[in-house]
Amino acid sequence: MRIYRITPLAETKALYLELLAGYKSVGAKKRFLTRELKSLSSLLEDFRESLEHANGGLGWLHGERITKQHVTHTLHEIGLIKRLRDELDKPVIASI
Repeated sequence: MRIYRITPLAETKALYLELLAGYKSVGAKKRFLTRELKSLSSLLEDFRESLEHANGGLGWLHGERITKQHVTHTLHEIGLIKRLRDELDKPVIASI
């Protein structure tokens, strides 16, 4: 069972940078970020659907409580991934 934990964005960014370091080419890094982006987009839709059918603003997804904070955090994480993907074209981060 997945736990939908909200982590600070600085910690999330550090995790993504650590994961990106495992890939050698810029193309592989972009593909990884694209997969993550698609996964988060799907999760965001699940969160929104769960909250749409919720009573009192708290939804359920796979047996766990979902709040609007989960949606907000997921949107911020999607933005972070898009920024990282855009920065890959710059030579500074592409050398990671």
